[in-house]
Amino acid sequence: MLRPAILLADNDLDFLRISQEFLEKLGYRVIPVSNPTEAQRVLEQEPVALAILDFRLVDDKDEYDKSGLNLAREVIGTSSVPKIILTRFDRYDYARESLRPWHGGKAAAIDFVTKQEGLETLLKSIQQALFQAKTFLCYARPDESQVRELYEKLSSAGFTPWMDKECILGGEKWEVAIRRAIREADFFVVCISERSTNRRGFIRDGSQ
Repeated sequence: MLRPAILLADNDLDFLRISQEFLEKLGYRVIPVSNPTEAQRVLEQEPVALAILDFRLVDDKDEYDKSGLNLAREVIGTSSVPKIILTRFDRYDYARESLRPWHGGKAAAIDFVTKQEGLETLLKSIQQALFQAKTFLCYARPDESQVRELYEKLSSAGFTPWMDKECILGGEKWEVAIRRAIREADFFVVCISERSTNRRGFIRDGSQ
């Protein structure tokens, strides 16, 4: 199953590479950038589900640099992408500034993680941020290619869609897996086109 796309912005190129490799091995699509300009471009133009921003995104040696935090604040009103502030400086005031309400009662970030806590802690924060309601995609076979595109877009946006061709494991009974997925779904999306309305099956026969 596809995992969501993540913006990873950090001016430490070694950490950027190591973190990218770690997350990509777990199936995430990572967009790495090393400066605020590129990070803002990705937030405005790419369908990312989460942004991880270095607190000091320009210069780690500059104690006045808050460029990552400032970017998170600037886009509060224009971007709904949740953000995690990351830093190697374990400072209470950095965490407080990142998480306290700012614009319209919203905080710049949903979590604050220090690099000393390790990549496993960062992963837990990512998983918590990306938890979304399960969405069952119901469709007829002639519409499979279009529904697959919808599945990929939802996955990239951070949702958890369910599509039989992607989610039924080898050896699973198709009908049992379908019924279980429907019971567990929070949302049920029926995809209908002119090609599918005259076909019989799960999409028309609710009794099945």
